Amino acid sequence: MRTVGLIFASGLWATLVFLFTLDLSFPDDALLERARWELNESTSGEWDFQASKAGLWRWSGLKVDDLTLYHGKKRNLRRKRSSDDGRQETPPTQVAHFDHLKVRADLPALLGGRQAAIFDAGLFGGNIRGAASTSDKTNQLDITAENIDLGQLPLKGDDWSVNLVGTAQLEGAFLINNEDLKKNDGAMNLDINGLAIRGGSVMGQAIPEATFSKASLSVEVNGTKLEIINGEFLSDLVDVELDGDAIMSTSSLSRWRLRVEIQAKPSEDLDRLARIPFGNARDDDGVYHMLCTGTVARPRCREDRNSAKGRSVSSSRSSRVSGSSRYSSDDDD
Repeated sequence: MRTVGLIFASGLWATLVFLFTLDLSFPDDALLERARWELNESTSGEWDFQASKAGLWRWSGLKVDDLTLYHGKKRNLRRKRSSDDGRQETPPTQVAHFDHLKVRADLPALLGGRQAAIFDAGLFGGNIRGAASTSDKTNQLDITAENIDLGQLPLKGDDWSVNLVGTAQLEGAFLINNEDLKKNDGAMNLDINGLAIRGGSVMGQAIPEATFSKASLSVEVNGTKLEIINGEFLSDLVDVELDGDAIMSTSSLSRWRLRVEIQAKPSEDLDRLARIPFGNARDDDGVYHMLCTGTVARPRCREDRNSAKGRSVSSSRSSRVSGSSRYSSDDDD
């Protein structure tokens, strides 16, 4: 018995020494360069990243510090009015910066035949953690986001931009059945504290500033339908409520079909301006009704005249209880 104990202790000690030595001698530079090359090759140069350090996480995973993700190919453009016919390089766009990114294998799930990983990321001033797994039959995601600083989000496009302040909290869990979409299940809750619009523009027109007293969105997945259970964004400028759903597609997210009702009750000053272009969407209570259809990739929003004529703000929404998510992600420090 004593001999068995010595053998076990020796094996444990050797394992600890090996893991400790591996952590100290971890080839972070070579690994990062290889990962950059793989990412560039697999995306035809569309994606790239820079990071300061890589190492082991919990002995079965990888951690990367000070990671910056970029998108867009570097293009050589001719300089205008250049005598030497030189070329200049247009840098790719920074998409996100991670204080840290940690990913490790979920060993119990792997033993059960699922490809699974646990992740933890310091992103946009907050933290995102959770677990993701996949198999031939199902895909599953559990995610929790805390204290995400909206002011750090890159909210801009070719002809629009918006400057936000506030911190977002998100909790959700989704189970997608690849064989039978009717068995899909899930829920997500999003709450934003201190949300405010502090400038921006759309097609050259300035976006007015607004401070929100409430900003929350809750959705549930039931079979092939993702349904908005509660959507309220209340501000001094306009109160907005969302209702509706999206029908999932078996191909891709971009082909999900939308039917989302938007009801907006503006302030008196904004109401006077909105009546000119959107008068047909206004009901007797001063609420404007819009309907968005189409797909996620090509949404179409228009005045909902039928709702404006036949519904008022007091009867437009069915009574629902949003509550908290039925799902949660386990903490993984």
